[in-house]
Amino acid sequence: MKDDESTKFERDLETRFAEMTGLLIRKRAAYGTTNLEMFGGMGIVVRANDKVQRLAQMYMRQSEIAGDGELMEDAWRDLLGYAVLGLQMHLDTREDGE
Repeated sequence: MKDDESTKFERDLETRFAEMTGLLIRKRAAYGTTNLEMFGGMGIVVRANDKVQRLAQMYMRQSEIAGDGELMEDAWRDLLGYAVLGLQMHLDTREDGE
């Protein structure tokens, strides 16, 4: 039997990933795929690094909001989104090469 903490963790993960699935589908519908295909995996790495730097600045300033009004939680979501997109691009590229 799972303890309450493990159960809550699993529910929280399911919630976060369901949110991310919806977010990535909406963003793909809005932006298409050419923006990612143009620069490939390295372009995703650069965008992810931008988010890491933004988060670092927020933590150093002890602020939940970036200078342009972006919320910390949105920066974390974007970073996770770039990780998922990068992984998918990597796996797709590998499958195409086989």
